[in-house]
Amino acid sequence: MRNRIHLLIIADTSASVGADYGYEALRLGGSLDPEQFDVAVIALHDGPFSPVPTGPHVPIHQLGLSDNAKIWNPLSRWKLSRLGRALRPDCLCTVGPQARLLGIRTAQSLGIPSGIALIDDMGHDLTPSMLTSLQEINQETPRFVATSFAAAQRLVRQEFTDRNRIDVIPHGIDFARFPERTPESIANAKLKADFALGDYRALARIITAVQRDDNLDGWTPPPGSARVIGITGAPGVGKSSFIGRLGQELRRREKKVAVVAVDPSSPITGGALLGDRLRMMHGTPDDGFFIRSLSSRDVLGGLGPCCRDVIRMLVGFGFDYVLLETVGAGQSDVAVRDMVDKTILLLMPESGDAIQFSKAGIMEIADCFVINKCDIPGADATEAQLKSSIGDSRPTFRVTTIRDEGIAAVADWLATAV
Repeated sequence: MRNRIHLLIIADTSASVGADYGYEALRLGGSLDPEQFDVAVIALHDGPFSPVPTGPHVPIHQLGLSDNAKIWNPLSRWKLSRLGRALRPDCLCTVGPQARLLGIRTAQSLGIPSGIALIDDMGHDLTPSMLTSLQEINQETPRFVATSFAAAQRLVRQEFTDRNRIDVIPHGIDFARFPERTPESIANAKLKADFALGDYRALARIITAVQRDDNLDGWTPPPGSARVIGITGAPGVGKSSFIGRLGQELRRREKKVAVVAVDPSSPITGGALLGDRLRMMHGTPDDGFFIRSLSSRDVLGGLGPCCRDVIRMLVGFGFDYVLLETVGAGQSDVAVRDMVDKTILLLMPESGDAIQFSKAGIMEIADCFVINKCDIPGADATEAQLKSSIGDSRPTFRVTTIRDEGIAAVADWLATAV
């Protein structure tokens, strides 16, 4: 006969807390007396996971679940029930929303009390279907332990749980004992894991973190093989429209494309329209065509702050091409050349003569020239003046984005020039 109660903690490690953190939270909440319980943990995860307990030493059993979007599906419940029967628990506790979804059904299949659900304040992303399921199973959970009053309030507000069934840890968790499990570190760990899995929302959030100079614990993205192309030119030459068409052509060639579009900031309000993407989006949404707009703020040279770091994230994410669009550039805006593999300079008919094209600055950094809007008069004369100035050392292309003409030739050049 057992003298101690065998408690099984099911911890949702992919989105929330680790085994030792859950153990400590239950102890502080007055729901776990170490003298009465033997504890085992099942750590749910949908990818590589290596828990490193820093608090009490408890057995950890990892259970991999391949379909995170439906982590509480029948196959997942069967896997968990089979492992649960082998551990022979007397009661069960859950840590994290997905663990709750699985845990209640598992307790029912094992014929044991569902016990307690630990509610943290890590800001989980709950889909509407998950929220509906949680609202239903909460009626079958006798007690909850919340790691903060905010977590308890969210449980009442979002999941319609009776406040009288919630115990709150008065002073929260001492995160100094769990340095790798602070809310920031846990959120970062999930973000990095989702990034590695190709989640575009994780990519967008990491870029935002980079822009804010948030702490990513020294993390850097993996090296990639993307070709980084700078696209610059004076205001009004059609950079955004050209990038939209070029991106479509590269997608037709089954290339993944990311765009960093830098928009000028207002010297009066400090704001930026960030409207370049409106000219780039054509047709139905495309997972292989990602656009991120940045404001130039007070940075000179045609770019904005954090451009280099943002490009590094996009390259590490696995894109084939990263297109960097500068603000409307002048003759001395040449900063783009230091961040890209090749630079395309866009011109338009009547945008200059041989003298203009011979000047130093932006004309010197271009690896190729694209004369856009060739459907309007003056294209022939502009091309002749340009070639008389630069010779044949760098290629020149004529395009008309409104008719999608000449774009394929530029894409062909990119495939061989980088």
